[in-house]
Amino acid sequence: MAPTKPKKDMDDDMLEGAALSAGKTLEKAGVFKALLQPSAKALGDYWGKRTQQWVEGLNERRAKNVSQHMTKVKAVAKLSPPDVAPTERQFTSLLEWTSEAQTIDPEAEPELSALWQALLADILRNDPYADEMRVVLQEMTRADAQAFLTMEYMTGAQSSRSISHSPRADQVPVSPTSAALKDGGL
Repeated sequence: MAPTKPKKDMDDDMLEGAALSAGKTLEKAGVFKALLQPSAKALGDYWGKRTQQWVEGLNERRAKNVSQHMTKVKAVAKLSPPDVAPTERQFTSLLEWTSEAQTIDPEAEPELSALWQALLADILRNDPYADEMRVVLQEMTRADAQAFLTMEYMTGAQSSRSISHSPRADQVPVSPTSAALKDGGL
């Protein structure tokens, strides 16, 4: 029978073998790569998951924004997407409207939201000035929207399609904006 080494020696041999193996790995791969690669992978995995969560949250918020805009237009203007197929212009306008309106939170930016909701109403009504209004709204800030709605209220430039005569954001008219464009305003 071959003599067996005491257990302590066996552990020492295993540690020695592991150290030798690690040394060879470091020698082949490079010290920095061997030391940093596991950390970099873990960090990359962490930020990848965080980014994915952020994107999913962003998509949920954007879908909620569009839904809230559409719900408001349906409720206030009694409009909804047409039962018949939209015209090509309406379809293109709806896609462009969605692209922009999804970034506007109705709760955080009620005045700007009201104007984008008015634009949606104009698109659904197939208003010929809707595309021009969209271009104007794309450049508009929250302060611009507040000023526009206040001026519109104070001058009585409300459209005949208006729902309310109050400058409050929760009561702004749904579709006053095209009239301003037709008259050469904005």
